[in-house]
Amino acid sequence: MVERFHKDYNNGMDSSFSMHFGELGWTTNPQSADQISELGNRLNEGVKNVEVGALSQDIFGSIPAQHMNEMRRLSKLTDTRLSVHAPLTDPAGFSQQGWGEHERKMAEQEFKDVIDRSYQLDPDGNIPVNFHSSGGGVPAAIWEKKEKDEKEGKQLMTVVNTETGEIKPLRKEEIDWLTSDKKELTPEGRLESLNDSSWEQQKMGFLSLQKQKEETNKLHNDWRLHSQEGRRLLDLEMRQREGTKLSQEEQVALHQFRQTDKRYDDQKEQFDSFMMSHLNDIYNNWSRSYKPKTEEEKWLYKQKRKELEHISKKYKEQIKIQKDTSHKFSNWLNKNKNKNDKEIMEHRKKILEKMSQKIKSKGEVTPELISNSIIDLPTPELYRPVDDVAAEKAAETFANVAMHGYNKYTKKGKNAPLITVENVYPEWTLSRADSLKKMIVDSKKQFVDKLVKKENIDKDRAKKIAEKAMGVTWDVGHINMLRKYGYTKEDIAKEAKKIAKHVKHLHLTDNFGYADTHLALGMGNVPIKEQVEAIEKAGFEGRSIVEGGGMFQHFKTGPIPNTVEGLNSPFYSYDQGPSWTDVRDIYSSYLFGYGDILPEQHFKTQGAGFSMLPKELGGQTGGGDKGNFAQ
Repeated sequence: MVERFHKDYNNGMDSSFSMHFGELGWTTNPQSADQISELGNRLNEGVKNVEVGALSQDIFGSIPAQHMNEMRRLSKLTDTRLSVHAPLTDPAGFSQQGWGEHERKMAEQEFKDVIDRSYQLDPDGNIPVNFHSSGGGVPAAIWEKKEKDEKEGKQLMTVVNTETGEIKPLRKEEIDWLTSDKKELTPEGRLESLNDSSWEQQKMGFLSLQKQKEETNKLHNDWRLHSQEGRRLLDLEMRQREGTKLSQEEQVALHQFRQTDKRYDDQKEQFDSFMMSHLNDIYNNWSRSYKPKTEEEKWLYKQKRKELEHISKKYKEQIKIQKDTSHKFSNWLNKNKNKNDKEIMEHRKKILEKMSQKIKSKGEVTPELISNSIIDLPTPELYRPVDDVAAEKAAETFANVAMHGYNKYTKKGKNAPLITVENVYPEWTLSRADSLKKMIVDSKKQFVDKLVKKENIDKDRAKKIAEKAMGVTWDVGHINMLRKYGYTKEDIAKEAKKIAKHVKHLHLTDNFGYADTHLALGMGNVPIKEQVEAIEKAGFEGRSIVEGGGMFQHFKTGPIPNTVEGLNSPFYSYDQGPSWTDVRDIYSSYLFGYGDILPEQHFKTQGAGFSMLPKELGGQTGGGDKGNFAQ
């Protein structure tokens, strides 16, 4: 029975594929700030590559600076290579509440600090620092069950309004239409409909203001021409212009009628102000969100921009004329304080007429004129897929963090930490190969542009710097969670192949495709061999970190023995000879004690192994009597 179990176990990874224990790295407990003790535990197990760090910023921030220096010293003493796992902060600025540029900038600042603290651990070795591609838990997409030979689809796609930060989930639906047969509405179709309706609402807001202004104008004209008060106003103004002296009662009435007339004018001016403000919002949203795709759309976009920029220039000239007129009238009032109301009103009317003539001669810009140019603008992408926005914003964040590392370390002849970005769960942002690849390529390009423009570095050299500074961490277990949507191991291997060229760091773990259980390698159905081989064919030379925390959590044991068995690792440091699979039943609790065949009392008495070293040298002895080996 035991023999059959081990044969099946071996076949899960295939006996032709193996990884040496010395090639592998292991993680500390990311839930603890006591990383120095965690590192000591890994060193006692003989591990040569260790990833330290914490998942929470609160915990990461609780690791003392002195511990960072001490961990660097221990790694040098034991010839161990360290890497860092940064806290789970979203690089694009997303959270479950939405998106914000302020949050993106905060993430960028946090990442710069992580880079600086990581440099303490290894100033010489270009230490890998692993950042998650998503930290806010915002689902970018939930995938539809994939049948054999069918194209993949989405059950749900999350979109974001980049002006407001609002997030909306768009689900695939079957719609019953009153006027047609049942219709399937995809998330992509619903996004197009959402943008159309949002854009129409913005334009309808302007048209509503325009209609209110027209109604106010009609009421004003009706009041002046048809109401008793309006006709009385016209009569009194005419008599006053003819030089007739008005009685005190008539002067009071004229003042009241003029106040009513002015209220109508003020309302129309207020509507003009609201309409201009609304038009500015419409134009701002369009210019920032419209993405022309075809050559025809690009040409039309340029023509519209020119037309609207011309109108904007004329409108600014119009505002200047109005301000100059108001300034002149104020100066006139200051110099003519002894003038009566009649003289002041007449002078005001005269200069306003002059101002109006000057504006009209240059071509008056009214809200109606602007609306004729704006109202037929093509629909912009007010809402965009979260994954697309995350790719743009995260690329900006990591380019700026890379620039920080360059200025602080590389520029001074030092080895800046290596930025690697890890795919998380397939539903989350930037966790499929295509979107993660797009983000890292764009980020490198932005970094190169910064080096060329700000540091005057040759473009070819800048590309080499960017290639050394940035890359991807590929988590073979995270991508396996596509299994629950019907994806096969071949589909998952293709994901690894797409991203392979950019991979500089590996996370190895196992699961069954439904949860990130962090089993020891070989205990689930993750196609580890296929993914690792695809990545190695692309020239991978980074570190492979085993994440097996699920074994500690559920079985109170470490993942090392099962992992080296699952990977068919050689028992000795050379390839010839037995593998861990062959000797599975005789090594017992190796790496977790002295073994069943060796009396532990002997080692307690005589002292041997690293565990008898004092704590300051990576052992477990706290003081007093020490083993002979420690002395």
